[in-house]
Amino acid sequence: MKKFIKILKSKNIDYKIIKDKIIITKNQGYVDLESLTSLPEGIKFENQGNVDLESLTSLPEGIKFENQGNVDLESLTSLPEGIKFENQGN
Repeated sequence: MKKFIKILKSKNIDYKIIKDKIIITKNQGYVDLESLTSLPEGIKFENQGNVDLESLTSLPEGIKFENQGNVDLESLTSLPEGIKFENQGN
């Protein structure tokens, strides 16, 4: 999780931590994480724009997409059970 937070800070991506979850906040627009190949568990995207995760090959448990735009998962070949897309785009 510390490595992921360091990446968020380096990209000036707004987030908050509640218990063991990292929430990309609503005041954040486009989230560019296209070069990441993995994410920690318990991430929630609430941002106002798209989420670019095109290099991910798998999704961790507990990830939630409630962003206002698209979610790019170009390299993903399957979805784990229980993943819900509640985003407003594609």
